[in-house]
Amino acid sequence: MPITTPTKGKPSPGSLVVCAGTVTIPRVSGMGSGFNLFKEIFSMNSPWVATLQTHLDNHFSKNHSVSMPAYLSSIATKDELVGSVATVPVFNSQLDQTNRYEDAVRGAVKDAIKLGRPLYIQPLGIGVYGWKPEIAATLFLKVIQEEDPHDQLNITIPMFNASANSADLRFKEALHHMLTSDSVAAASADDVVRVVPDSSKIVDFDTYIQSLERIASRENRTLNTAARIVQSTLADAHKDNVKVIAGVVNLATLEPGYYLRFISLGGENFHLYGVEVTARRDVIVHENIAKSRFNNHADLPYRDQLNSLARQGKVYFRTALEPGGGLDVHADLASQYSKTGDVGRYQNQGLSSAVTVLPQPIVAAVAMESLPYATQLEKRFEQYSHAYKTFEERTQAIAALEKPVRYVAPGGRMSFETAIIGNDSLPDNYSNLLRSLKAEVQELTTRRTFYKPRVIAALVELQREVGMGNQHSSTGAYRTAINLLKTLNEAGIQYFNNPAITAQTFTETCRVAISKVKNELENDLGWGAMLANLLKSLVNAVTFGYTSGLFPPERTKSVEAAEKATLALNESVRPAQ
Repeated sequence: MPITTPTKGKPSPGSLVVCAGTVTIPRVSGMGSGFNLFKEIFSMNSPWVATLQTHLDNHFSKNHSVSMPAYLSSIATKDELVGSVATVPVFNSQLDQTNRYEDAVRGAVKDAIKLGRPLYIQPLGIGVYGWKPEIAATLFLKVIQEEDPHDQLNITIPMFNASANSADLRFKEALHHMLTSDSVAAASADDVVRVVPDSSKIVDFDTYIQSLERIASRENRTLNTAARIVQSTLADAHKDNVKVIAGVVNLATLEPGYYLRFISLGGENFHLYGVEVTARRDVIVHENIAKSRFNNHADLPYRDQLNSLARQGKVYFRTALEPGGGLDVHADLASQYSKTGDVGRYQNQGLSSAVTVLPQPIVAAVAMESLPYATQLEKRFEQYSHAYKTFEERTQAIAALEKPVRYVAPGGRMSFETAIIGNDSLPDNYSNLLRSLKAEVQELTTRRTFYKPRVIAALVELQREVGMGNQHSSTGAYRTAINLLKTLNEAGIQYFNNPAITAQTFTETCRVAISKVKNELENDLGWGAMLANLLKSLVNAVTFGYTSGLFPPERTKSVEAAEKATLALNESVRPAQ
């Protein structure tokens, strides 16, 4: 890595640009959202169009018996950019397709390493192809860690839709969560399996420098020079305990020692900082940037861990006296550790300014524990009384509200009590918040257990129809069908995360979305009966949830049948009990 996920970010100069291919559209000219950027960058009048069209013709002319290549390498060029195409299958829960997905990502990562170029790759398959963003992010990270164990490849994964609950945002959040946890996930289509991070993430300077030299790039040459400068300052006494963090780890699990983290900022720009570990979970970060910039730290995989340490007063800020003097400051700190086995509050006033703010040890936790029991609960209520967007946020809030609290008894002794519903000592607002959250979680649990599988089953039918590209007589109708699937999927996401969205609201949203496109899709694709049945399936899925007999499937293709189904829906939809 490092991995960045900018919103609508553009490829950096010299990048390998990888966009999503297709297994559903027979013509290059008809390839849509996942491929628009590729067509914008690389001219449609170039030879790459014929190359890609040949593969599509072969795939479609043989009734899909010939698979599209998972990765087509370097089919396009423009200025300093090189373009490739990665193709994943339409998701099918009945098949194990993870190897095929991984092959697409693996081809891109290995190609970028071979070419010595930064990798710019879009998320694959998380739109109409039906791959869950969380599974896609997991497979991305798994492949990247396997093929780039020392994290030397600069990877940009652009996000083109950062709106709440969008597939892009879910992909980004899942990726960032795994990057900042102490383990990473390897997923199949059905589950997520935890694995231990690679021990090669912590390396000595020689290993780190050798890994940089294996991939020739301007960024790696810059980091190589910086690493050699720091290495040259190390004394023998504690030299073996000074290492490089070359990947993502949980800083709290590191053995005692001093660790340097080098990150590329593109081109010849870079940043580094030190991590001093005096004992497991006793971590101090040594930085030379302003505290005001720390919340948006450039080392994205470690941003959450760094901000957590900053809140605990475990980040020591030093400011270099000279512009660009950060390398000298950190080389001096590493040298100090190699001589004495300790850095702490050491400061070389010839390199860093005397006005550097070094935080005092944080005692807020102790101060909080010394407060009266009720006061602690009030403060906790204030912290957790905001609106929650997801089921997971609600469950985490309940756990935090119910955890034991330490309080001061009238006699001055410290003891523990647990916040439990019905406890007379609980403030009313605290008790009501906890009750409300538990009721919401119970409601969402019921929806996810009984209703969600039925909604998914209904949408899979629509997804299957959308995926049959050879039956689409109209590009406009195909786009309309894709947008309908997206709208219904977003409605489902809202319903399964927000208890305020009732079953009636969900089904009304679905009814309106289907009604808007019914005529177009009936005329161009003959989908009248299919849409009527889809509407009924969605209503059945969330109305009581246990029966499929509320609205029997419609077998005629007439628009009249679809209109009757819509009328029945208006009269009969009731919220789930």
